[in-house]
Amino acid sequence: MVFEYIPDAVGEHESHWIFRIPSENIVQHFLVVGRVNEPNVLFETGKIKFGPLLLQGKNREVVSLINQEHIPFSFSFAKESVKGSPDFGDSLRVSPMSGVVPA
Repeated sequence: MVFEYIPDAVGEHESHWIFRIPSENIVQHFLVVGRVNEPNVLFETGKIKFGPLLLQGKNREVVSLINQEHIPFSFSFAKESVKGSPDFGDSLRVSPMSGVVPA
């Protein structure tokens, strides 16, 4: 038997479950309790300097995600979260928008 729980918030959680096998007249109650912590996943750098650029100039920088957990970490960026100021349009691109960072 496997329980998979995907929390919505950090902190302590508990959940009550009932496992039934009617044909065998078996009923077993379960209390599942756990603590959810923030994952230890971070960007390799806290800031990026693009240097001087001419108007309409472009520059590219690569920033890696570092996973310091013992299990793989799935990530996904919402399109709305990578939009900058309306003055700059779609000047920021993130690729890939989702994936898995291995342990």
